[in-house]
Amino acid sequence: MQPWPLAYFQDATIPEGAKIIIFHGHPEPHEAIQGITHKWYRPVRPTQWVADYWRA
Repeated sequence: MQPWPLAYFQDATIPEGAKIIIFHGHPEPHEAIQGITHKWYRPVRPTQWVADYWRA
């Protein structure tokens, strides 16, 4: 995820060289896909690459 305030304007990206992405707490993968956040100061834009790679 991008740091504040860039998270309002830039999508989350896959870190270069990443082989495993871990979701700890919120947003959970299904929330990241939809752009749902539980904290006003931690915005999440809808993230298509999570939908492309996530397997439940």
